[in-house]
Amino acid sequence: MQTAETYARRIKAAMAFTGQTQEELARRMGIHKDTLGRKLRMPRTFTLGDLIEADRAIGWTKFGGEG
Repeated sequence: MQTAETYARRIKAAMAFTGQTQEELARRMGIHKDTLGRKLRMPRTFTLGDLIEADRAIGWTKFGGEG
């Protein structure tokens, strides 16, 4: 089982790899950039819906073997 911190690290890695900013990812997820920043700092606040939207927007699961 993966930890919330692992998910946050993989989302950050996907952003770095694709060159997408937090602001761009937040817009694509339909949340405010400050909300995304807070969730990345406190990963346990991510909901399943957040993770699904982030994966749709950036494909972060490819950075850990699920994809």
